[in-house]
Amino acid sequence: MARKNNLGCGYQGSHFGAWYEDACCSNGYLWDLDSGGVDDAGNSYLD
Repeated sequence: MARKNNLGCGYQGSHFGAWYEDACCSNGYLWDLDSGGVDDAGNSYLD
C-alpha cells in the first residue's frame, strides 16, 4: 500500500500584518485566517 504524502504542517503564526496568529499551514499552503468572509446576503468575498 502506498503511503499518503501529508502536506499539512499544522503551523500557525503571524504573517499577514497582524500581531496575533493570522496564518496557518494546511495542505501545503499558508492560509490567511482572517481574510475574506460572507456578507448578510450570503455573498462570499476575499480580501
